[in-house]
Amino acid sequence: MSNLDTKNSDLTEKELAEHLSVSVRTLQIWRAQNKAPKHYRHGYKGIRYKVEDVLAWKQKLQDSQETEGV
Repeated sequence: MSNLDTKNSDLTEKELAEHLSVSVRTLQIWRAQNKAPKHYRHGYKGIRYKVEDVLAWKQKLQDSQETEGV
Protein backbone atom coordinates (compact mmCIF):
# COMPACT_ATOMS: atom_id res chain seq x y z
CA MET A 1 0.00 0.00 0.00
CA SER A 2 2.16 2.85 -1.23
CA ASN A 3 -0.60 5.46 -1.41
CA LEU A 4 -3.43 5.87 1.02
CA ASP A 5 -6.89 5.36 -0.43
CA THR A 6 -8.74 8.50 0.58
CA LYS A 7 -12.05 6.82 -0.21
CA ASN A 8 -11.41 4.32 2.59
CA SER A 9 -11.68 6.47 5.69
CA ASP A 10 -10.38 3.88 8.17
CA LEU A 11 -7.16 1.87 8.37
CA THR A 12 -6.38 -1.02 10.66
CA GLU A 13 -3.14 -1.20 12.61
CA LYS A 14 -1.80 -3.73 10.13
CA GLU A 15 -2.72 -1.60 7.10
CA LEU A 16 -1.09 1.50 8.55
CA ALA A 17 1.99 -0.42 9.64
CA GLU A 18 2.39 -1.77 6.10
CA HIS A 19 1.93 1.71 4.62
CA LEU A 20 4.57 3.17 6.94
CA SER A 21 6.89 0.15 6.61
CA VAL A 22 6.96 -0.39 10.37
CA SER A 23 5.71 -3.18 12.60
CA VAL A 24 2.37 -3.14 14.38
CA ARG A 25 4.36 -3.19 17.61
CA THR A 26 6.11 0.04 16.58
CA LEU A 27 2.70 1.69 16.10
CA GLN A 28 1.69 0.47 19.55
CA ILE A 29 4.84 1.96 21.06
CA TRP A 30 4.28 5.24 19.22
CA ARG A 31 0.72 5.37 20.57
CA ALA A 32 1.99 4.83 24.12
CA GLN A 33 4.46 7.70 23.57
CA ASN A 34 1.83 9.94 21.92
CA LYS A 35 3.84 9.92 18.69
CA ALA A 36 1.35 8.04 16.51
CA PRO A 37 -1.40 9.45 14.31
CA LYS A 38 -4.73 10.13 15.98
CA HIS A 39 -6.61 6.85 16.46
CA TYR A 40 -9.77 5.42 17.96
CA ARG A 41 -10.91 2.07 19.31
CA HIS A 42 -13.41 0.37 17.05
CA GLY A 43 -15.21 -1.96 19.46
CA TYR A 44 -13.86 -5.49 19.44
CA LYS A 45 -12.15 -4.88 16.09
CA GLY A 46 -9.31 -2.94 17.68
CA ILE A 47 -7.59 0.31 16.78
CA ARG A 48 -8.47 2.27 13.65
CA TYR A 49 -6.88 5.29 11.99
CA LYS A 50 -8.76 7.74 9.76
CA VAL A 51 -6.93 8.44 6.51
CA GLU A 52 -7.27 12.20 6.93
CA ASP A 53 -5.68 11.95 10.40
CA VAL A 54 -2.78 9.91 9.02
CA LEU A 55 -2.24 12.40 6.20
CA ALA A 56 -2.28 15.32 8.67
CA TRP A 57 0.19 13.48 10.92
CA LYS A 58 2.54 12.80 8.00
CA GLN A 59 2.36 16.45 6.92
CA LYS A 60 3.13 17.60 10.46
CA LEU A 61 6.19 15.30 10.54
CA GLN A 62 7.36 16.57 7.17
CA ASP A 63 6.92 20.20 8.25
CA SER A 64 8.89 19.64 11.47
CA GLN A 65 11.70 17.94 9.55
CA GLU A 66 11.89 20.86 7.11
CA THR A 67 11.99 23.32 10.00
CA GLU A 68 14.78 21.39 11.73
CA GLY A 69 16.74 21.12 8.48
CA VAL A 70 16.84 24.90 7.93
